[in-house]
Amino acid sequence: REISFAITNIRGINIGIYTPDLAFEAVVKDQLANNLNKLFTDRFKEPTNVCIDLVTTELLKTVGDCCAIVKAYPRLRAIIERLVNEHIEKRQRKVKNKIKDRIKIESAYMNTAHEDFIGLTGATRLMAKKDIVETEGNNKMNDKMELIFKTKDEFNKLYEAFSKLGITVDKPEEKCPSKKGKNCEEGADFTNEVDLIRIQVESYLKIMKKNMKDYIPKLIMHHLVNNTREFLTIDLHASLLAYDEKELLMIDPEVEKQRKKLAVKYDSCKEALNVIRNISSESF
Repeated sequence: REISFAITNIRGINIGIYTPDLAFEAVVKDQLANNLNKLFTDRFKEPTNVCIDLVTTELLKTVGDCCAIVKAYPRLRAIIERLVNEHIEKRQRKVKNKIKDRIKIESAYMNTAHEDFIGLTGATRLMAKKDIVETEGNNKMNDKMELIFKTKDEFNKLYEAFSKLGITVDKPEEKCPSKKGKNCEEGADFTNEVDLIRIQVESYLKIMKKNMKDYIPKLIMHHLVNNTREFLTIDLHASLLAYDEKELLMIDPEVEKQRKKLAVKYDSCKEALNVIRNISSESF
């Protein structure tokens, strides 16, 4: 439907003019450049955003697990977790914006010279093969007979006769009269033009899908995963230096209480070992 509208808008009242390149570009741009377009949302924007969100969620979970190592220092843990999470979320937004830019770049120029693009010649050849297959299928023997009637009265008479004999008659289909043959031919040509552009659009969308499948993992790895690793190695340490050291290394009261309890046990065990050692030496 969108393709037929595009062809009609481009040709205007000039029925005989066919501009496949303009129609193709108009259809693809309309389907890719418009953010409200269902194709853009379903095929590219939403799946890529889901992929980015999944990677981000996994990174945030990993950060939480790693920060549990320094749980004895709650203030240090909270600051590290906040700084890293903010950085990851910032990179997440940047990656999504780059995806939007990539879609705009793809729709800015229709590279019909791409080696994988089927082109008008390839689309025509594909339609010709399809017509041959359909023709061969129609030429096969079947148990039905097609009859042509000039008037509805002729059909009704034969319909009654066939019904008495128990022969099933399908609902009649209206064919184009011969005086309107030119209009029928124009309609068939228009349908062929729509099919040609549809094949080209699908071919170009396959190229876009292939490009996006290769581009998105690289984009996420470079701008989200590797960048976060660099932040942890370099920038995080510099950010922590801005905070008071005593505040960061303040131990959790419960952990401190447990530490003192273990220290008392350690001292008691150490003293007991000294007593045992002295008794052993005195006995000899």
